[in-house]
Parts: sequence; C-alpha cells; structure tokens
Amino acid sequence: MSVFTRQNQLTITVQFVAADGTPTQPQNATLRLVYVGLTSQKVIEDITLSYMYGVWSGVWDSTPCKGGVVAWVARGYGGYSAAKQGSFIIDANAANM
Repeated sequence: MSVFTRQNQLTITVQFVAADGTPTQPQNATLRLVYVGLTSQKVIEDITLSYMYGVWSGVWDSTPCKGGVVAWVARGYGGYSAAKQGSFIIDANAANM
C-alpha cells in the first residue's frame, strides 16, 4: 500500500480496462475518497476526474485528513460503465497536525 505525507496535494490517476485488458473509456468519471478528518469524523469527498493522455486524473489536497487509511473508488459513466477501487495511507505525525 502506498504511503504519502499529510499536507501534500496528490494527483490520483485511474485507467479503466475491459476484462480482456483492452483500455476502455467512459464518457465521464468520478473519484470518491473516504477518510478520517481532523476532528475524527468520517469524511466522504467526491472529485470529478479529467481525461488526458489515456488516463483519468484528479487532484486531492490531503490537508483535511487526520492520517491513516484513505479508501477510494473511481467510477466511470456513460458509454462504458466501470469501477476500480483501492486504498492508500496518509502519514501524519504530531508535527504535521
């Protein structure tokens, strides 16, 4: 699992592929992140992804995240429906809160 330091802006990229491995492109895509916020509340954040150079991407500022596991799901809509999911870790120590 990838680890990133809190207070960075992360560029998250996704490529959708069919079962046979062929890249496929929906008409639009979104990214949903779920993490624990600075006041220990569960946060659900949706980001609209942009398509460029064969991948969908979006930028997320990790500053509001308390640290820990961030779960994500990317969904593609229109023409081709698809979903990918995963998680990563935001590392935050006492000096980074």
